[in-house]
Amino acid sequence: MVSVSRRVFLSLAAMVAAFANRRASADTSSLPEAAKNGGMSLLEALSLRQSTRLFADKPIDDETLSTLLWCAFGINRPNSGGHTAPSWHGAMETEIYVADARGVRKFDPDGQAAATVLDRDIRNATSKESFVGTAPVVLIYCVDR
Repeated sequence: MVSVSRRVFLSLAAMVAAFANRRASADTSSLPEAAKNGGMSLLEALSLRQSTRLFADKPIDDETLSTLLWCAFGINRPNSGGHTAPSWHGAMETEIYVADARGVRKFDPDGQAAATVLDRDIRNATSKESFVGTAPVVLIYCVDR
C-alpha cells in the first residue's frame, strides 16, 4: 500500500468525483466475467506476498483486471447484492476507481463494468513515490460515510 498525504488523497478524490458525474454512460464498458475459482490457496499467496517497485511496461489484460475488481468489491451473493468486501451494516459506501494510461474508470460491481470518468493518466499524481506512476493500474478506493 502506498502512503500519500491526506491533502493529496483528498485532492485526487475530489478531482475524480468531480468528473465522475459529468461523463455519459455511453463510456461504460463491460468487463469479462471475473474468475471466481482456481488459482493458488490463500496461504500460498500470503507466503509469496512481497512489495514490488518495478513494473513491466504493459497494461493488465481485461480478464485479470475484472478478477482484481471483483475480489476488491465485486458481488459474490447476487440474491442479496452482498459484496466480497464487508461494509458496516451493508452500507456499500465503497467506490473503486481504476487509474491507468487510458485515464480513470469507475468500477460498477452490479454490472461488472467500468465507466470512464476522466480521459487523463493520473497515476503519477496518486503518490509521492515515482514507481506508482509506472504501475499498470492504480486502484483508488473512495469511501463516503
